[in-house]
Amino acid sequence: MGKTQIYILILLLYFAGIPFGAQAQYFETGQEPASIKWRQINTEHFRILFPEGYEKKAQRMANILDTVYYMDTRSLHAKPPKISLVMHTTTSNSNAYVAWAPSRMEFFTTPSQASYPQRWLQQLGLHEYRHVVQITKVRQGMTKILSFILGQQGTAGVIGLYIPPWFLEGDAVVAETELSHSGRGRVPDFEMRIRTQVLEKDLYSYDKAVFGSYRDFVPNHYELGYQLVAFGRSRYGTDIWNKALDNTGKRPYAVTPFNQGIRKSSGLQKTELYKTSLQSLSLAWKKQLLETKTSDHQRIKISKNDFYTNYRLPSFVNEQLILSLKSGMEDISRIISIDEAGNEQIFIHPGAILPDALSYADSMIAWAEFKSHPRWEARSFSNIKILNLRNGKLRQLTKGQNLFAPAFSSAGDRIAAVKTGPAGKYSIIIISTDDGRILQEIGSEENYFFQLPSWYDHDQKLILMAVGDYGKKIISIDLATAGIEEVSKYTWEEISVPIVVQDKLFYIGSASGVSDVYAIDLNSGIHYRVLRSAYGIADLGISPDEKKLVFSVYTADGYRPAYVRIEDLPWELKSGIQNKGPAIIRLSAAITEAWSLKRHLYLTGPIRSGNTPV
Repeated sequence: MGKTQIYILILLLYFAGIPFGAQAQYFETGQEPASIKWRQINTEHFRILFPEGYEKKAQRMANILDTVYYMDTRSLHAKPPKISLVMHTTTSNSNAYVAWAPSRMEFFTTPSQASYPQRWLQQLGLHEYRHVVQITKVRQGMTKILSFILGQQGTAGVIGLYIPPWFLEGDAVVAETELSHSGRGRVPDFEMRIRTQVLEKDLYSYDKAVFGSYRDFVPNHYELGYQLVAFGRSRYGTDIWNKALDNTGKRPYAVTPFNQGIRKSSGLQKTELYKTSLQSLSLAWKKQLLETKTSDHQRIKISKNDFYTNYRLPSFVNEQLILSLKSGMEDISRIISIDEAGNEQIFIHPGAILPDALSYADSMIAWAEFKSHPRWEARSFSNIKILNLRNGKLRQLTKGQNLFAPAFSSAGDRIAAVKTGPAGKYSIIIISTDDGRILQEIGSEENYFFQLPSWYDHDQKLILMAVGDYGKKIISIDLATAGIEEVSKYTWEEISVPIVVQDKLFYIGSASGVSDVYAIDLNSGIHYRVLRSAYGIADLGISPDEKKLVFSVYTADGYRPAYVRIEDLPWELKSGIQNKGPAIIRLSAAITEAWSLKRHLYLTGPIRSGNTPV
């Protein structure tokens, strides 16, 4: 018996020994409520299953996927067979996955408050379908034979054995970035953690970067994988990954088929590719850092932490105390206060807090918290909770809804929050702090997805972000008339956390390739950059006297709370700012032209009248 035949026999015996019981043929994350009536839309390449009442969104999803099929399959040269998509609409979870055995995609349709300038369904389509293309690409040669013998588990087994998660997710992030005007590859915060680690703590070993550490913070496989896959493509062309997947599919009996495929195209082992990629990026990041003049600001002194720790969502309790959400590798999340000397007091360890917003007013703290249904795993809620610091009492203000980013009015008598409905409708609601009654609900004709509202103009108006078909913009809502006014035009730049202080609108933007603080003069409409950082800034708040901004600044050891006096801010015209980030984060320049040509397919594509019961 030859060497190749021995390898094949060993592989077959290995798979034959995997204990796949009958019930283990299926992977699921939970059941939907039994009351749901399911319907379906069939296209040439997709079968879309969705709850009754979600038809309009499902129609758009069908058009998006038709476009995605055309775009996502090009660089890997694979044409997947028809696949099912299950759309989960009764959850507060923002996620999606591709499962094999049986093959399908599952989308959780509620967007995140941290989502970037792209409609959520388009983002899911681009990213998740790329996984389907990857799996199809591997199903060739010996792997195809194994799939005939073992079913879909054969292909899944080869992928699980040989293809690292950093490639699967990194390649999907490259696809979502390359094939759209947005995507995580264009968001500075997505590369911020790995950039800071490389520049401040040096390059970790390949094993540590891939498998993580219990002592040091290690960026996840999405962040690492994007850099490796994008660098590989920019340096060696798309064939580097085509050959790696081809070799894995055809020769799964080899010890390291994926690694061999990389070496055929680049001459490098995967560990060498890792070092070469990040060393090259390190040079570009150092140059970017040298060209960045950081702004003066005052950091809050914190107690020494032996592990990576984040202080997020800071806001002023008074002139001496700052409220923050503290989380890290050594403890669960807790809401604390911290003074300028670094003294901390824990107010509460919340439940499954959604780290998008933490609001303070009139000795009360409000946040949104995730809650699973006791019976249906695929049903969940996001409820608003309030802690009264005067008496220490915690109460749940809302129940059984999907509400996000609560923001107290200045008087503390009302809360503004983002609401998502099961039919895919988004709105802003105003809630009474006393009893949780909905006092007002405001939507939009364009069905904007609203983000991070805050109050201004004596609590008569809200300022917030709106995600639409052409990116993200800042809007104002007049609560007296429910009228929506555009404050800034659509942009594909990532912008977030708007607050109004007198006649200035402050927000966080990414025009320079780093998340900095920008401002709009509401009288003139002129945009400025007013605060620059080395690695990135998140969150914005204002002191009670409206003289200081508080924010979170990123360091190699996590986010740290800081503040600056508004009168000390430098005002630099935004129009002269250039993106200093490495070109690797702007992959799509030529390819998005093709996407733009196909855009009409998902914006104004055909309405399929044939959606039928399942």
